[in-house]
Amino acid sequence: MLVNLTLSLSAKLVEKARRVAQRQGTSLNALVRRHIEAIAGVTPAEGTADELIALMRSNGGHSGGRRIAREEAYEERT
Repeated sequence: MLVNLTLSLSAKLVEKARRVAQRQGTSLNALVRRHIEAIAGVTPAEGTADELIALMRSNGGHSGGRRIAREEAYEERT
């Protein structure tokens, strides 16, 4: 389950952090999440698994009965 967190930071600090995130090719949200996971001792795999479970629960994760052929599932890899 994901929980929203509200932080009070100076606009200058937020802008600097956004530039760092942009240089790393990520969002400020993802950057902060990784740092909090590191502080809490959560491995990246645990955080990713929790996020995927939350997404699956919120979006249903149902194909509507559509069957996907193996070739179709892997077509972007070729």
